[in-house]
Amino acid sequence: MTGPPVTRLLPIALTFLALLLALQGFVFLTEGLAYAEFGEDYVVSTSTSINDGKAVIKISVWTPKSHVLVNGTTVTGKPEDLDEDMLSKMFGASREEKAIRAAVIEAVKWIRQHLPLPRVRITASSANIMEAPSLQSARIATVSQGTVLRKVEEQKQWVEVIMDSSDSGEIGWIYSELVGLVK
Repeated sequence: MTGPPVTRLLPIALTFLALLLALQGFVFLTEGLAYAEFGEDYVVSTSTSINDGKAVIKISVWTPKSHVLVNGTTVTGKPEDLDEDMLSKMFGASREEKAIRAAVIEAVKWIRQHLPLPRVRITASSANIMEAPSLQSARIATVSQGTVLRKVEEQKQWVEVIMDSSDSGEIGWIYSELVGLVK
């Protein structure tokens, strides 16, 4: 049995390399599909195709134990969807590569907004969300008491969270003593 052609693997590999970096899930590839595991709770699978200069990514979110489809969508990208700053960084890239990048950006936004993750509530009067799990890291935002955020993972005394108020579903880190799990 032969695997998919190299031209088919390129969009899959690019898609999940970007998703891995953006979402920090564990990624593996099989014929025609790619998967990202998020702990024991969820598996995100995608398939990618390119038609008429447009990249199409089908996204499915599953529970690994019961194999229940939790959510899913299809996102598309065209080179024209990229802003000028992104286009300048991709100088010399093919139209297909630009379309893939545009679709990946949309896929990451959708996954960050729709992945059904546990939620945490800010218990302190206010809290800083940092770029990395360190007090020396740059501050991304300050949130007030009662704000609810989605929890991605924990690392020592830090909790990685998704800021739902951000259009892009930006990810940051908050000191664990400042949050409590929402039940």
